[in-house]
Amino acid sequence: MKEIKLHLIPPPKPEEKLRSGVDIVIRRMHNMLPDYGISFVGSEKNADLFAGHIHSHNMRTRKIDVLHCHGLYPTAEPAEMENWMWRINQLVIDSAREASVVTVPSPWVAELFARDMGFWPEVVPHGLGFDEWPEKPYSFDSPVVLWNKNRTFGVCSPESLDELAQAALGTQFITTFGERATNVSVIGSMTYQEMKKVVYSSNIYFAPTKETFGIGILEAMAAGLPVLGWRWGHLPFLVRHKKEGYVAEPGNMEDTLRGLQYIQDNHQELSRAARKRALEYTWAKSMGRYRSVYDLALRNIARDREGHISVIIPCYNYSSFVVEAIESVKAQTYDNWECIVVNDGSKDDSLQVIRAAVRGDSRFTVIDQPNQGVAAARNSGAMASSGEFLSFLDADDRMLPNFLVDLLTGITQKATLGLVYGKLATINEAGEVSRRKSDWPPKFRMDQQLKNRCQVPSCNMMRRRAFMRAGGFRQHAAPAEDAELWTRIPLIGYDVERCTEEAVYQYRVHKMSSTAQIRRAEKEEPRWLAWLPVANGGPIPFAARIAPDNKVSHPVPNYDRPEVSFVIPVWDGHKTLLQDALESIAGQIDDRWEVIVVDDTKEGDLEDYGSVPYRDAYPWVRWVRNQKIGNVSAARNIGVMHTRGRYLTFVDADDYLMRGYVHETLLAAEECPDDAMFFYSDWYALPEGKAHRAEPWNLDRLKLHALFAITFLHPRKAFFDIGGFDENLALWEDWDYEIKLGMNGYGGARVPLPLFAYRYDTGVRREESLRNKDALLLEIRGRYSDMTPAARRG
Repeated sequence: MKEIKLHLIPPPKPEEKLRSGVDIVIRRMHNMLPDYGISFVGSEKNADLFAGHIHSHNMRTRKIDVLHCHGLYPTAEPAEMENWMWRINQLVIDSAREASVVTVPSPWVAELFARDMGFWPEVVPHGLGFDEWPEKPYSFDSPVVLWNKNRTFGVCSPESLDELAQAALGTQFITTFGERATNVSVIGSMTYQEMKKVVYSSNIYFAPTKETFGIGILEAMAAGLPVLGWRWGHLPFLVRHKKEGYVAEPGNMEDTLRGLQYIQDNHQELSRAARKRALEYTWAKSMGRYRSVYDLALRNIARDREGHISVIIPCYNYSSFVVEAIESVKAQTYDNWECIVVNDGSKDDSLQVIRAAVRGDSRFTVIDQPNQGVAAARNSGAMASSGEFLSFLDADDRMLPNFLVDLLTGITQKATLGLVYGKLATINEAGEVSRRKSDWPPKFRMDQQLKNRCQVPSCNMMRRRAFMRAGGFRQHAAPAEDAELWTRIPLIGYDVERCTEEAVYQYRVHKMSSTAQIRRAEKEEPRWLAWLPVANGGPIPFAARIAPDNKVSHPVPNYDRPEVSFVIPVWDGHKTLLQDALESIAGQIDDRWEVIVVDDTKEGDLEDYGSVPYRDAYPWVRWVRNQKIGNVSAARNIGVMHTRGRYLTFVDADDYLMRGYVHETLLAAEECPDDAMFFYSDWYALPEGKAHRAEPWNLDRLKLHALFAITFLHPRKAFFDIGGFDENLALWEDWDYEIKLGMNGYGGARVPLPLFAYRYDTGVRREESLRNKDALLLEIRGRYSDMTPAARRG
């Protein structure tokens, strides 16, 4: 095992001064990582790697290589946040932007980065030293509840403990902070060793705080304490409801009191399970993960230093120009490059011309694929390439010899640069260079980019990580798929700069190009900002390169308690169309959602599908495998089991939402005092694009025929009240589901807006249903003809 010299900040505290979970992690790393080939050095200048916990601080002379992030303050929450919390967030975000690797202690912290920065960090859970937490003899006479946070500000307020103690006067409480009472002992902050004794003297652990991991929870479980916690943060990952404790709804004191009683009634069973669960988390596992993270960081740094560049040339029917593009790559003064030429199903002789032009040159790779569009061609080339830096050259343009060296010099100046570009010259169809010097492109301004004024030329250089985190090119934005990507890259935290005043490539103006057709009004320019929330009144991602309103940092949301859970079952015939469904959810102007995709394909490889694999393009998706392949009811049912939202919406993979779906349906729900309502909308019928008006709610009419599609907002509780979808019903299970809602006391309300698009030409099951219409009508109508609807709920 190769030794790694590591400079880690902050330095460890002595054992007697350990108070926080972060203190404990740093101490354990210094004690144990030398056994994993890590030697600690006192200066970042002498280190192979520079790593920092929380953020990289300001006292440094080099960029941080590994950020060990322990969370961000939820400044987007309604509760007022102190100014210093906004400043700490900005330090953490800046460190994450430049780090080669980011670690987090739990999946729910990782979700923040997945949603706002486009990548899933390395999850390294904390651990325990079980020799420090021996099993104690079991005894339980009366409940002694412990709350032991080491501070009182922010998310660590003792208010919930005070409220619980007032509501449970017959129960004894021990707390570090809070209001003293006859049943409450306040002990103040303690050292790690002192607190261990208090933990062993208690027998129930109260955990209402939204924890990024919860090392205190884990220690309490190791001591045999069942946990009374709230359903947010990392706690539901750590404590399973009614297995190691009770997981109550946050802020719901009635539910919390039920949980306290449940733990008392089942204490011994829960105590044993809690310790067994805690034994799964060891510091040895954590240290092994840290070593793997440092190895990954060294590989990333080596790739950056190697300076290998991949040039991708997509070609469709440009046989008359593509050789010039290829020759311009060969003429580069920088020689550490490869070139991927993608023939995207050309109908002319492009493929033959390309192969002849690159024959015998091992630096070139030719990909021949069926026509999928320029975005897919670019993405295919990128995924087949190996360079850490990517440049996309249109087949009708030419690089100047200085292109690669000038832009590589620019992009390697700082780690936060995701994309750089230079100036351009224009050429005509014959390849003659215009004498007029172009004043475009300008210096990059994000405010102008968000006003539909592209600031970046099509040929530039970007980091592979920026390309992957942004999810590659989107075909729906073509021929402005490049402008759309150049917008997303700064939204996920990368800087974009014009790094040279020199012309670095030649842009060809000719009548065959897509942009020329737009200029001649033969094609309509695509609305390439249409599915970017920030350009349509939605929230700003927290790392976005947009000046914050408070001049410090953007609000940081929490995604652990979404309002709407989208469940999307996908069979083989809809694998490609899934991208539109996911794009439409990512484009919502209200971000209170989550997505569960149920893989109902034969191979079960849906995550790996796509010109940029779905798992990379959409790291926030949670993937579930349907074990009953081909049974869409089972797919939807298993998907719901993985949801967290208050409401559900089922989306067919071949349909997609309008960007106001979440906003409008939640608005309708919030304005309705009845919590036993579901909300459906009008829709666009594709491929015609005509708006279709849904029928008014009427249960008797619903029992005769469907009034609306399955894409509607309804309480998650309703799904369980009616038992989900009938897995024995092969077709029209969605109509049956809707009838069951009405028959069980739920009422519907129409939102008079077309909020999703329904494809009538891609549904195989729809055609099968129509062929079996008579039998299905007889079966489903027969189920409910003699039944009396339940009284209206709410």
